[in-house]
Amino acid sequence: MSRRPRTLCATLAATAAAALLLPALAPSAAGAATAPRVQTKIVGRARTLLGTRTVTASATTVAVGRKRCAVAAGTPLAALLAARRAGGPAVRVSDYGSCSRRAADGGGLYVTQIGPDRRSGQSGWVYAVNGRVGTAGAADPLGPFGSGALRSGQRVTWYWCRKAGACEKRVP
Repeated sequence: MSRRPRTLCATLAATAAAALLLPALAPSAAGAATAPRVQTKIVGRARTLLGTRTVTASATTVAVGRKRCAVAAGTPLAALLAARRAGGPAVRVSDYGSCSRRAADGGGLYVTQIGPDRRSGQSGWVYAVNGRVGTAGAADPLGPFGSGALRSGQRVTWYWCRKAGACEKRVP
C-alpha cells in the first residue's frame, strides 16, 4: 500500500473527528458574548415610569400569547425586560413575525404596553439608544441599528410616542 492513500485516510479521519468535536467544545454564539450592562429609563405618556437604572441586557424569553419567545442579549427589549425584573413596570409584547425559542426569530417582537400605557392607533412605544431612535425591531439580534448589539455603558430610553413618525425629534 502506498503512503498517499494512508495519508489521505488519516486526513479524512482527522477532519471527521474535528467536525464532530469542535461544535461541542466551542461556546455557543449566544453564550460567547457577555451581556452588556446598560442604563435604562422608561418615560410614559404622563410621567416617568422608571428612572434611570443600570441593568444587564441578558438573553431571556418573553410571553407572547400562549408561547414563549427568545430575546437575544444586548437588544433594547432585553434591557426593558431586565428593567422589569429589577422592579420596573409590566411589559406586554406582540409578535408580528414568527418568534420562537430561537433569538434569531425575535425581530418581529413589538412592545405594545409598558405599565398603564398601551399602544393605540399611531401612538405607542419607541426606544432610543444614546439619544438616537432605533431603526430595527427591539429584539432584532443584529442590534438597534442593525450593526451590532448594545454595548456596556450605553443608555436605552423607552418612551411614549403620541404620533408615529413625529417622535424622533423628542427623545427624552
